[in-house]
Amino acid sequence: GTGFGNVRNLTVLAVEVAETRTFGRICNTGNQQLQVKSLKFELEDLANPKKGESLETQSVNFRDPYYVEPGQQFEFEGSRLALRGRVPGQVTVKLVDWN
Repeated sequence: GTGFGNVRNLTVLAVEVAETRTFGRICNTGNQQLQVKSLKFELEDLANPKKGESLETQSVNFRDPYYVEPGQQFEFEGSRLALRGRVPGQVTVKLVDWN
């Protein structure tokens, strides 16, 4: 699916939902180090005629936190997002929160 979103100086550049894990790339757009333990995504069905309607919100949790320096792009790997029978190309994945 397509991934995007910027929340509190953390930007998602790419997201890939694989069979057992979720992979992607994030960037710290702020000026302080960020400690990232999980990303919360809103999933939107691209086939849904009601564009912009959210399917649900899910989190990708990390075994260990990531420390992302200002301006740094970082590849992440975490728990799999459940697409509920959809293939990744049918879903947009938008960052809505993180901790």
